[in-house]
Amino acid sequence: MKVVCLLENTKRDEDHLLENRHGISVYIEASGRKVLFDTGPDNSFAVNARQLGIDLSAVDMLILSHGHHDHTGGLKDFLKVNERADIYVHPRAFIPHYSKTHTDFPRFIGTEKPDGLGSRLIMITRGTSLGDGMEILTDADRDGYVPTGNRRLYTESETGDLVPDDFSHEIYLLIREAGKSVLITGCSHAGAGNIVRTAFGRTGIDHLDAVIGGFHLKDPQVDRDERIAGLDRLSRELEEPPVGRYYTGHCTGEDAYGELRRRLPGRLEYFRTGSVLTF
Repeated sequence: MKVVCLLENTKRDEDHLLENRHGISVYIEASGRKVLFDTGPDNSFAVNARQLGIDLSAVDMLILSHGHHDHTGGLKDFLKVNERADIYVHPRAFIPHYSKTHTDFPRFIGTEKPDGLGSRLIMITRGTSLGDGMEILTDADRDGYVPTGNRRLYTESETGDLVPDDFSHEIYLLIREAGKSVLITGCSHAGAGNIVRTAFGRTGIDHLDAVIGGFHLKDPQVDRDERIAGLDRLSRELEEPPVGRYYTGHCTGEDAYGELRRRLPGRLEYFRTGSVLTF
């Protein structure tokens, strides 16, 4: 299994030819299939794919983790280079989404549903097997830590009112191949610990070799004491399950990453643009 970070907020100094943006896009090869998980905010993921020698026209499926622009903004650019891949997404991902604090007006951060996709667009509302050891998970349990940054994120109700986003549109990808298990989470708005527990509880796996995705811990509206308390709770939730290593970035934030890494020695790494993992 091969996992490549096509796009993330940062990049290594040696990857000066690659672009970085606030967003994430992950390319996976497993069980003879090629998967793209999220597209980032624009065409930067496609620019980087060319630099890395990855042929996006050969991708078999695209999975959109949720309806925020920094994960879906490159969808139209993907469609320009790929005419065959199935596209998996929760139907609520295309409902308008907004970011708002108590001091500003709502800012649109959603994505529009492209026309003309026909049967390529597959709406996912519950856990679904994709075959070849791949499975989409939905509706993560919320018993543990949930990012406080969610409280400034909104969506539209059926009547057009602005309501807190419950992130029912967030989906996750579990891949099992040759005894290896990897979980990809996107932004983990439901809470990384909750998502990991959900994967173990619903699928029968006995270990995860890796969990890859943002933890949504970067929030300028949260003071340090609140952040530390959240990191203490999250680190306990991530420490317990039999997970080999966590790879994170994007919405985790480098400050929170540094503090979380001290709580999970040897088990947490940054997943930057150009990173390549093999399992």
